[in-house]
Parts: sequence; structure tokens; C-alpha cells
Amino acid sequence: AGVTRFSFLGYGDTRSGTPQPGVSGDGVVVHPEHTRVVDRMIATAGQLKSTPFPVRFVLQSGDAVLRGQIGPMWNVSFTPIIERLTRGAGISYFFSAGNHDVGTMPPGDPGRALGLHNTLTAMSKVIPAEGSPRRLNGYLTYAFGYGNAFFVAIDSNIASDAIQLSWVTDQLERL
Repeated sequence: AGVTRFSFLGYGDTRSGTPQPGVSGDGVVVHPEHTRVVDRMIATAGQLKSTPFPVRFVLQSGDAVLRGQIGPMWNVSFTPIIERLTRGAGISYFFSAGNHDVGTMPPGDPGRALGLHNTLTAMSKVIPAEGSPRRLNGYLTYAFGYGNAFFVAIDSNIASDAIQLSWVTDQLERL
């Protein structure tokens, strides 16, 4: 809690186009533009490492892939890039769901369930575990603290969901 000076990097919407014969896209290749963004983040973190404001983590605001219901889009085009950031560069990574990741359907909808399952599987090593007091079970909604800051990642696709709202309210009231 005593840490008051640090940096974090935020970005979002790294999805690519629909794969077509002879055309690169999510699920076919490691996404080249997202790779360049991560390369720049790693370089920036290196430059700030010995300053009063070192980069401590990265936040992504969603839309990691074009269609979260399609597993290869995560496995081929997204996960290898994030592993370069987390495993290779040792930078923590946090993610908030976008409409392309989980869909805009309400909780319980079968289309949303598949996208949510794939997103949670892809993020299982970088967000709090199911059952954690800082994670809403069954959702990609969680909270974390760093230094003197507290962050809450919500699924804005279901912003009016009463269960999510109640959990977030509880997290903020217990600070």
C-alpha cells in the first residue's frame, strides 16, 4: 500500500479480421499488429525500469480476438503474444472482457457461455482464480490492488447485471 509511484500500460481491441483463404486473421496466424504493440510495451517497460515510475502491469480493455467463441482465435492469435509479455518479459497482465470476446448476450445465454468459457480459459493464469475473494465466480469480473490503487475489471457487456453490480459494490465497500 505504500507504493505511490508506478506506471501501467493500457490498451485494447487487438482483434484481427476474419480468416479467409490467402488472408491472415485471428485463428490463422499470430496477430502481427498486436505483436508490434506488445513489442513496444516491452521496450517501454525496459526504458522505465530504473525510473521512479516503473511499469508494473498491463491492462487490456477487451476485444482480444474477433470471435471469442472460436478457440483457435485465442490459442493461435492471442495467447502466444501475451505469454511473451508475461513469461518472457515478466510483466503482469490483466484483462477485461469485450463484446467480441464473450458476446453481448445476457448471462446464461448459450452463445455467451461458449465465449465466456474460452475467454476464462485463455485468461486462467493471469486473473484471480475461481473462488478467490477478489473474483466473481462464473464471471470475468475481478479486482486487484497495486500500491495505493485498487482496480476493478467488469464485463461492461452486462453492466446492468444485478449479480455483477452487487459484487462490485461489495468490493468497493470493503476497501
